[in-house]
Amino acid sequence: MLLPMHIFVAFIIGALRNWNKKLLGLFVIANSAPDYSFIQMLLMTGDFTRTFFNHGFVSFIYMLPFGPLGVIGNGLHLLADFFTGGIPFLPNGIWYGFPRLGWHLWGKFILVPWEVPIAIVGVYVAYKLGVGKVVYSLLAFALGYGVFIALSPLYLLNPFISTAVSFFVLWYLYERIGAIDLLANKIGIGRIGSTKA
Repeated sequence: MLLPMHIFVAFIIGALRNWNKKLLGLFVIANSAPDYSFIQMLLMTGDFTRTFFNHGFVSFIYMLPFGPLGVIGNGLHLLADFFTGGIPFLPNGIWYGFPRLGWHLWGKFILVPWEVPIAIVGVYVAYKLGVGKVVYSLLAFALGYGVFIALSPLYLLNPFISTAVSFFVLWYLYERIGAIDLLANKIGIGRIGSTKA
């Protein structure tokens, strides 16, 4: 499933549960988690097509520090990808799931039909959530990519080590340091950092 759709799913569930900004941001990170490792593969090898076991069940281990929401969000991502092309769930290199039956443009896969209602509902829910929650959660999402990009050289040492270290650093920055709150205050949007709404 396209990455924006995973974020929309997080928005929809977060809105239904009436989560605050902190929980919503965490859930957005969790719903994006299996894809974070791919950026390291792309930067270090130039190859975005290789089967990468970190996208499979081992990704649940990486999300344990984030608690139940981290594990659930990660599972939702894998479940969605299972129905939109499959995932390398086991270390045997085989992709498990349904084929990508959807629309293509210039020979490249774009999206499956059922992603359209997710996008429509997701945009509406994002509007209802308000600027504060949306910006906060998107900053959390961007923090994840920032951490993984910065630690990409570790991929050359070992993909599993680079992923584990990157997720630990991301967890520490988000949960322990409160990096998004600090950033929001620094750039003059401190109210976005409030977790009471």
